[in-house]
Amino acid sequence: MADIGRLANYLQAQLVDKERARARRPRPFITISRQAGAGGRSLADAVLAEMARDGRELFQGWHAFDDELCEIVASDPKLSVLAEALIDEQYRSPFEEFLAQSVVGVSPQATVFKKIFKTIRGLAEGGKAIIVGRAGRWVTRRLEGGVHIRLVAPKEIRLAAVRKRCGLEETDVAAKMRDLDRSRDRLVRRYFSADVADPVHYDAVLNLGAMPLPMAAKVVLQMVADRVERADAASAVSNGARRVLDLGEP
Repeated sequence: MADIGRLANYLQAQLVDKERARARRPRPFITISRQAGAGGRSLADAVLAEMARDGRELFQGWHAFDDELCEIVASDPKLSVLAEALIDEQYRSPFEEFLAQSVVGVSPQATVFKKIFKTIRGLAEGGKAIIVGRAGRWVTRRLEGGVHIRLVAPKEIRLAAVRKRCGLEETDVAAKMRDLDRSRDRLVRRYFSADVADPVHYDAVLNLGAMPLPMAAKVVLQMVADRVERADAASAVSNGARRVLDLGEP
């Protein structure tokens, strides 16, 4: 026959652990991984605009971090970085890294990415952050509360966006877009041994060639609301079970 006292103590300890976890439950956040030119920042801005229209408390006080992440890292006096490299998420090959350090005199990219990853994790833990790129999905992979989006778009749409952003001649745009995608893929493979394009890593893959931006933003908001609602429901169940034990009810 089971020792009822020990069983009760065990269940009580489990509920205490769950209560502690509930008390420090991570706040919601969003990561957006994207193909070059697919419109990651555009989606982040559309999500913020939709949150402002929604008006619920859950959607108040959110901020997007894209180039802002670069500004945070670049402001570190201990680092010497190239702004363009940060913005484009360049991941240099060993030879390129040697040249960058010996000729240009920048900080080792491992040190720079360590700073970026630490900043991203802090933003995610603080909650209500939309993190665009910078391997945000993998940096936060062990944190609960995140909604992880992969953004894709047809090639012609992406080419037009890269051309507009970089001010390149048409003949150079395709090469620039390939370089951006290749660099982001290398970054994720190097630090997280993952394929950035594999859809199983994300909660949703959105195609902006088939879905208008405002609709995509509404989808993201619904996913955030659903994630929070399910977390609150699980918390309520844990609290109810704890109260039953406290009252000594069967």
